[in-house]
Amino acid sequence: VALKSDGSLMSWGDDSDGQVSDTPTTNDFTQVSAGASHGVALKSDGSLAAWGYDNKGQVAFTPTTNDFTQVSAGQWHSVALKSDGSLMSWGDDSDGLVSDTPTTNDFTQVSAGQHHSVALKSDGSLVSWGYDNRGQVSGTPTTNDFTQVSAGAYYSVALKSDGSLVSWGHDTSGQVSDTPTTNVFTQVSAGSYHSVALEQ
Repeated sequence: VALKSDGSLMSWGDDSDGQVSDTPTTNDFTQVSAGASHGVALKSDGSLAAWGYDNKGQVAFTPTTNDFTQVSAGQWHSVALKSDGSLMSWGDDSDGLVSDTPTTNDFTQVSAGQHHSVALKSDGSLVSWGYDNRGQVSGTPTTNDFTQVSAGAYYSVALKSDGSLVSWGHDTSGQVSDTPTTNVFTQVSAGSYHSVALEQ
């Protein structure tokens, strides 16, 4: 799913649960994120819209307030950042994805993975919660020099203020051990079992 310059959305691919055909048709969106079989998007008024597969309430339980600034879709859950710096999660809660969401209001960015989420705090530190079978939660770095983070299937990767990358968690496909060691990066994104980063 993609955001167009006129604020409209376009989706393509598997449509077995309406993740393409049920894409909203208005042109008042500012950000969008795709989960396993659902999508969630942020509107210009700060409200959210979700569509697609709804087995865990990832669509039906979408918050209805209009005080959000960023949203991220995981496999069967989503998490959003509010304008006051707090977080809200909904959908699948089998591993504390919803109930263990941090309750402070000092966050600046959030990313939902397959069964865990990770968020960046205003002091540059990271917080992770949810399923922890591969150290994707317990292995979260404890320094406070991060500027962006992204959650994958069972691992996460984060960008540091010096332009270097750090990955932790599941490493079956080199998603941790093959992380580049240079410090020339400006943005990073985690897929299920691979990552991609933008160089300066």
